[in-house]
Amino acid sequence: MSPANSTTRLTVTENLKVVILRANAAADRVGSYLRNLGLTPPPGKTRRLPGWFLIDLGSALQLLEWERSGVTDLLPGLFPPAEEFLLDTWRAVRDPVIRRRRPDEALARRIMTTNRWHLAHADRVQFPGVVVDAADEEALADSLARFLWDMRHADALN
Repeated sequence: MSPANSTTRLTVTENLKVVILRANAAADRVGSYLRNLGLTPPPGKTRRLPGWFLIDLGSALQLLEWERSGVTDLLPGLFPPAEEFLLDTWRAVRDPVIRRRRPDEALARRIMTTNRWHLAHADRVQFPGVVVDAADEEALADSLARFLWDMRHADALN
Protein backbone atom coordinates (compact mmCIF):
# COMPACT_ATOMS: atom_id res chain seq x y z
CA MET A 1 0.00 0.00 0.00
CA SER A 2 1.41 3.38 -0.96
CA PRO A 3 1.70 6.17 1.65
CA ALA A 4 -0.98 8.15 -0.18
CA ASN A 5 -3.41 5.24 0.12
CA SER A 6 -2.49 4.84 3.79
CA THR A 7 -3.26 8.50 4.50
CA THR A 8 -6.53 8.30 2.57
CA ARG A 9 -7.56 5.17 4.44
CA LEU A 10 -6.75 6.81 7.80
CA THR A 11 -8.78 9.89 6.88
CA VAL A 12 -11.79 7.78 5.89
CA THR A 13 -11.43 5.65 9.03
CA GLU A 14 -11.13 8.71 11.24
CA ASN A 15 -14.11 10.38 9.59
CA LEU A 16 -16.19 7.26 10.22
CA LYS A 17 -15.04 7.15 13.83
CA VAL A 18 -16.02 10.78 14.37
CA VAL A 19 -19.40 10.24 12.71
CA ILE A 20 -20.05 7.26 15.00
CA LEU A 21 -18.97 9.19 18.10
CA ARG A 22 -21.18 12.15 17.15
CA ALA A 23 -24.13 9.87 16.39
CA ASN A 24 -23.69 8.18 19.78
CA ALA A 25 -23.55 11.57 21.50
CA ALA A 26 -26.73 12.65 19.67
CA ALA A 27 -28.47 9.42 20.66
CA ASP A 28 -27.44 9.93 24.28
CA ARG A 29 -28.69 13.53 24.16
CA VAL A 30 -32.05 12.43 22.70
CA GLY A 31 -32.37 9.57 25.20
CA SER A 32 -31.69 11.87 28.16
CA TYR A 33 -34.14 14.44 26.85
CA LEU A 34 -36.93 11.88 26.39
CA ARG A 35 -36.15 10.36 29.79
CA ASN A 36 -36.36 13.80 31.44
CA LEU A 37 -39.79 14.26 29.83
CA GLY A 38 -40.90 10.88 31.17
CA LEU A 39 -41.31 9.49 27.66
CA THR A 40 -39.20 6.38 28.02
CA PRO A 41 -41.18 3.13 28.11
CA PRO A 42 -41.46 1.05 31.26
CA PRO A 43 -38.98 -1.82 31.66
CA GLY A 44 -39.66 -4.62 29.22
CA LYS A 45 -41.79 -2.40 26.95
CA THR A 46 -40.93 -0.49 23.80
CA ARG A 47 -42.10 2.82 22.43
CA ARG A 48 -42.06 3.39 18.70
CA LEU A 49 -41.00 6.81 17.55
CA PRO A 50 -40.42 7.75 13.91
CA GLY A 51 -36.78 7.72 12.86
CA TRP A 52 -37.07 11.18 11.26
CA PHE A 53 -38.34 12.51 14.61
CA LEU A 54 -35.34 11.15 16.50
CA ILE A 55 -32.91 12.57 13.92
CA ASP A 56 -34.57 16.00 13.94
CA LEU A 57 -34.83 15.93 17.73
CA GLY A 58 -31.09 15.22 17.87
CA SER A 59 -30.46 18.18 15.56
CA ALA A 60 -32.68 20.48 17.63
CA LEU A 61 -31.00 19.46 20.87
CA GLN A 62 -27.53 20.02 19.38
CA LEU A 63 -28.58 23.48 18.21
CA LEU A 64 -30.00 24.21 21.66
CA GLU A 65 -26.72 23.16 23.29
CA TRP A 66 -24.76 25.39 20.93
CA GLU A 67 -27.07 28.36 21.54
CA ARG A 68 -26.93 27.99 25.32
CA SER A 69 -23.13 27.84 25.27
CA GLY A 70 -22.86 30.85 22.93
CA VAL A 71 -21.13 28.87 20.19
CA THR A 72 -23.59 29.51 17.34
CA ASP A 73 -22.39 33.09 16.83
CA LEU A 74 -18.90 31.76 16.15
CA LEU A 75 -19.88 29.05 13.69
CA PRO A 76 -19.89 29.37 9.92
CA GLY A 77 -23.27 29.42 8.22
CA LEU A 78 -26.71 29.98 9.58
CA PHE A 79 -28.71 27.52 11.63
CA PRO A 80 -32.40 27.75 12.47
CA PRO A 81 -33.29 28.94 15.98
CA ALA A 82 -33.13 25.85 18.20
CA GLU A 83 -36.36 26.32 20.12
CA GLU A 84 -38.30 27.04 16.93
CA PHE A 85 -36.91 23.91 15.24
CA LEU A 86 -37.63 21.87 18.38
CA LEU A 87 -41.25 23.08 18.47
CA ASP A 88 -41.68 22.40 14.74
CA THR A 89 -40.35 18.88 15.26
CA TRP A 90 -42.84 18.23 18.08
CA ARG A 91 -45.71 19.71 16.03
CA ALA A 92 -44.83 17.50 13.08
CA VAL A 93 -44.70 14.28 15.09
CA ARG A 94 -48.12 15.04 16.57
CA ASP A 95 -49.71 15.92 13.22
CA PRO A 96 -51.02 12.77 11.49
CA VAL A 97 -50.80 14.46 8.08
CA ILE A 98 -47.06 15.19 8.24
CA ARG A 99 -46.06 12.52 10.76
CA ARG A 100 -44.50 10.37 8.02
CA ARG A 101 -42.13 13.04 6.73
CA ARG A 102 -38.43 12.70 6.15
CA PRO A 103 -35.80 14.11 8.52
CA ASP A 104 -34.14 17.41 7.73
CA GLU A 105 -31.10 15.62 6.33
CA ALA A 106 -29.46 18.83 5.12
CA LEU A 107 -29.53 20.29 8.63
CA ALA A 108 -28.28 17.05 10.20
CA ARG A 109 -25.43 16.98 7.67
CA ARG A 110 -24.53 20.63 8.38
CA ILE A 111 -24.49 19.93 12.11
CA MET A 112 -22.29 16.86 11.61
CA THR A 113 -19.93 18.78 9.34
CA THR A 114 -19.75 21.68 11.77
CA ASN A 115 -19.04 19.29 14.64
CA ARG A 116 -16.37 17.56 12.58
CA TRP A 117 -14.49 20.56 11.25
CA HIS A 118 -15.18 23.48 13.56
CA LEU A 119 -15.62 22.10 17.06
CA ALA A 120 -13.18 20.25 19.25
CA HIS A 121 -14.55 18.30 22.20
CA ALA A 122 -11.58 17.41 24.37
CA ASP A 123 -13.42 17.00 27.66
CA ARG A 124 -17.09 17.91 27.77
CA VAL A 125 -16.93 18.76 31.47
CA GLN A 126 -14.05 21.21 31.20
CA PHE A 127 -14.44 22.25 27.57
CA PRO A 128 -18.03 21.85 26.34
CA GLY A 129 -17.13 23.22 22.91
CA VAL A 130 -14.04 24.88 21.55
CA VAL A 131 -14.38 26.48 18.15
CA VAL A 132 -11.45 25.84 15.86
CA ASP A 133 -10.60 27.18 12.45
CA ALA A 134 -10.42 25.01 9.35
CA ALA A 135 -7.58 22.52 9.78
CA ASP A 136 -4.94 21.40 7.34
CA GLU A 137 -6.12 17.89 6.42
CA GLU A 138 -2.65 16.36 6.51
CA ALA A 139 -1.91 17.82 9.96
CA LEU A 140 -5.32 16.67 11.15
CA ALA A 141 -4.70 13.14 9.82
CA ASP A 142 -1.29 13.03 11.56
CA SER A 143 -2.81 14.17 14.86
CA LEU A 144 -5.61 11.66 14.62
CA ALA A 145 -3.18 8.88 13.73
CA ARG A 146 -1.11 9.68 16.84
CA PHE A 147 -4.27 9.71 18.96
CA LEU A 148 -5.42 6.36 17.57
CA TRP A 149 -1.98 4.85 18.09
CA ASP A 150 -1.90 6.09 21.69
CA MET A 151 -5.43 4.76 22.32
CA ARG A 152 -5.04 1.41 20.55
CA HIS A 153 -5.21 -0.56 23.80
CA ALA A 154 -7.74 1.64 25.62
CA ASP A 155 -10.52 -0.96 25.34
CA ALA A 156 -8.30 -3.52 27.08
CA LEU A 157 -7.96 -1.17 30.07
CA ASN A 158 -11.73 -0.92 30.68
